[in-house]
Amino acid sequence: MTLQYKWLMFKRFRLQIRPYCEMLALQYEKSFYYFYFDACLCYLLFGCDAQNYQSYGFWKLKMFERKRYLTTGKLLDNAKKYNDSQYLNIFSNKLNFYNYYKSYIKRKWIYGGDCSVDEIKTFLQTNGCCVVKPTNCSTGVGISKITYAENANIEKEIQKIIKKKMLVEQYVIQHDDLASINPYSTNTIRVYTTNIAGEIHIYRVFLKCASDKKVQDNFGQGGIVAEIDLETGVVKSLGKNKKMDVYLRHPLTNYLFTGFQIPKWNEVIALVKNIAKEIETMRYVGWDVAITNDYVEVIEGNNLADPIFIQVFNEGGCLMDINKILTG
Repeated sequence: MTLQYKWLMFKRFRLQIRPYCEMLALQYEKSFYYFYFDACLCYLLFGCDAQNYQSYGFWKLKMFERKRYLTTGKLLDNAKKYNDSQYLNIFSNKLNFYNYYKSYIKRKWIYGGDCSVDEIKTFLQTNGCCVVKPTNCSTGVGISKITYAENANIEKEIQKIIKKKMLVEQYVIQHDDLASINPYSTNTIRVYTTNIAGEIHIYRVFLKCASDKKVQDNFGQGGIVAEIDLETGVVKSLGKNKKMDVYLRHPLTNYLFTGFQIPKWNEVIALVKNIAKEIETMRYVGWDVAITNDYVEVIEGNNLADPIFIQVFNEGGCLMDINKILTG
């Protein structure tokens, strides 16, 4: 990483953190620069990005508390340390992931870079509601839902899929119980795993769902997460979003989070344990799993599995905890 790149990233951080520091200054009746310089210090010392500073309430923490957080900067360091670099392209590119883990993926999909207009049109006509994704997207950015019969600009959409070499896949129709929480997104399960010499340890598990009518359930897109009890598969917490708003019930459906039983729980655990064994040198991964009425399947694996869910519900950092597990 060059010095020029580091400087550009720091400039980007300063732009991102300014609005939040302005809000804090008004809220606490302190100088904007009090929070701004503190945020910059956290970025330089702890690798804390704008989202970290906001979600973890870094402005309230003492230095020793800040050191305990697995920030974005430290997450990048951990990924290099604990995950095998030769396999990173499988996790950073969805096309590579789909090809490598095809036996764990039930939904049909095609790649726009290899298809003609007619092939994509036929796929869309045959499969009804589909999801279009960039191969390199993260936090749900660029993902959209498309239905052939309901789209007046379908030819334009197909040209975009080909030009940008996007993935088109069947929309996963989720289990009826999960649809009760939010029927507009495919609500998934995030499972954090560690692989120590082939032994899979499931660290923490969370329910992810959209807060509104978006197709994405991602936390970064305003989604809500709630923690699941590993032994029973029952949601054991209230829901939270990236602004740290707390939800007893889902804002759209009024569905109660706590006490919700995740369907096919044993199948979810079995799937994750099997898939996490595939590459022994990928030691820390976050898996997103979809559940239908008939089966469970993997949506994606995240090499840089942001532990923001874990630390938000811990109300404290998990850096030492995760490092202890990974070092055996």
